[in-house]
Amino acid sequence: MMRDISVIRSTNPLNLKVHGYVVDETKNVFVIMTKNGRKVIPKKGSVFRINLDGTCFDINGDVISIRPEDRVKELRRIIKRLKGEYNGKHRN
Repeated sequence: MMRDISVIRSTNPLNLKVHGYVVDETKNVFVIMTKNGRKVIPKKGSVFRINLDGTCFDINGDVISIRPEDRVKELRRIIKRLKGEYNGKHRN
């Protein structure tokens, strides 16, 4: 299922405000289909806003820079890191 995604922070200013749908994902990048074609955006150094059924979530790409198939195994670690971010422990 494709999800609406936007780049809201990035170390590369050219990636800011890229908006579209995730069509592929690897350990290190999202491939986003935009109005102007496909954009390959590195997860590292980027923050993404994902819209799921009208609710927006901001996701730090550094936290999810693992293989998608391994993410299920690492769910506890990811949740712990995300909670730490929201408590100010891992803010950039």
